[in-house]
Amino acid sequence: AVQRNYQGMSDDLVAAPLYQQAFRWFREKYRLEGKPEYFLNNYYCFTINDMKKEDTSRRLFTDFPSYEEAELACLKKLIEIVKSKT
Repeated sequence: AVQRNYQGMSDDLVAAPLYQQAFRWFREKYRLEGKPEYFLNNYYCFTINDMKKEDTSRRLFTDFPSYEEAELACLKKLIEIVKSKT
């Protein structure tokens, strides 16, 4: 029989983390801080700061029409950076 947790999900299933949790995980585990933000003219960008290397902090300006698109692109870039280091 499959064991169920308090939410009725099987114990062997993992729910996807919230974006907030993913950003926190990158910050705590890899010392990478990613932030989507307003850029100008109703466009958004994101920044990624390597908290281990203050002098090589990276700012990525990419125009996105919505905050949510910049947020997703930022998470994808964080994943790419971590994968390239492993």
